[in-house]
Amino acid sequence: MKTIMRSAGVLWLLASAGVVQAEPVQAHRDEVLGVSLSHPSEVRVVTDEVLLEQEHGFTLVPPEREGRDAESADAMLMRVVWLHQESPETLEAAARRFTEAFPGADIQRREVKVAGRQALVLENAPGLVPTTYVYVAAEGKLFQVIYPRPTLDERAQGLLRTLRFEPARQSLRARDLPRAADTLFGPAPKPGAESFLRSRSALEAGRPEKPADVTSLAVAGCVDYPTSKYLQTPFTAAANGNGYSKAGPSYYGQGLHTGCNNTGSQNDYYALDMPLRTGDAVLNPSNGGTVVWAGWASGGWASLGRTVIIDQGNGYKSLAAHLNSINVASGQYVNADSVIGTAGGSGNGSNTYWGPHLHQGLYINAAVSGGGTYGGQSAQPTNVHYCRSGCANYYSFIGNQQSLSY
Repeated sequence: MKTIMRSAGVLWLLASAGVVQAEPVQAHRDEVLGVSLSHPSEVRVVTDEVLLEQEHGFTLVPPEREGRDAESADAMLMRVVWLHQESPETLEAAARRFTEAFPGADIQRREVKVAGRQALVLENAPGLVPTTYVYVAAEGKLFQVIYPRPTLDERAQGLLRTLRFEPARQSLRARDLPRAADTLFGPAPKPGAESFLRSRSALEAGRPEKPADVTSLAVAGCVDYPTSKYLQTPFTAAANGNGYSKAGPSYYGQGLHTGCNNTGSQNDYYALDMPLRTGDAVLNPSNGGTVVWAGWASGGWASLGRTVIIDQGNGYKSLAAHLNSINVASGQYVNADSVIGTAGGSGNGSNTYWGPHLHQGLYINAAVSGGGTYGGQSAQPTNVHYCRSGCANYYSFIGNQQSLSY
């Protein structure tokens, strides 16, 4: 049930001509979680459409999300999930496991009251951006609130003050959601992927060297992807029906991708967004590597949707996000001809959280967690090969709104 109401207690305040006014708010209740809260009326609520392995919930999407990509801090306002594999008694243990998963991270722990219940807050934790996680036990469940800021600021506190827990009115089984593991391997890529034929001499590289010992801690500055390592446009001659795409509209040149070497975030300074049709084939961007993640992203990375992360050797990793389907498995070796998945708009347990496009990032010394990366540095793609005029051609660098071909 949703109702429109105005309440000074909601603390959504705007200053207009020097007069503080209450902003119209809307109530949302999730019958499976037994959770209700109030939010600004222009905020959209997206409920998970698949059952993720560890969590199920909903995401508040701020109005400024339109036209922005998941690596922006504006990808979501807040996410509320039921950790359905946990119980209220495991609150401390779950929080401890989370902290131990990020050795060296400067995670700050404190306690607060949420809906009259004692809650544990983990601030400045890794995510797409430095993220706050709130653990609270209520009504026989363990909940996690995910806020994409390093601390609970005034906006987050205003939302949390409206949060209420009640007995669930619907079972999770009644929602009849497909399991995340059953939603990875979708239909075949759109016709034409097989026409992406290349000169073998351009791809002659073999397996990458054994990855060097690296650390997930960042050092100053961004880096260039080495010209000695093969890179290609990660789409085929069938892309968009003509073999073309472009860098944008959400390329960092617009200020939408941020972070060069923050130890607690996915550093996407040089990440690319490429408009593609749902179902267009996505290739491994390098000559060869090993898949280290293939599945739905979760937690502070949930807005990435279906992701594939590949260890390209020598400390370099690539990440493809928002996929409509995944065609590889963790541990699998892939080469330059491997279709690793198909483009889509997935995110936060939804197939259509974003418009269809491919988010492609490259990283050095980054750690992998939850379907995303953190730490290390953002790597700029240089000498990127394309095959429209022969596979020996390449882009020396890729800029915002630049037209790209296969």
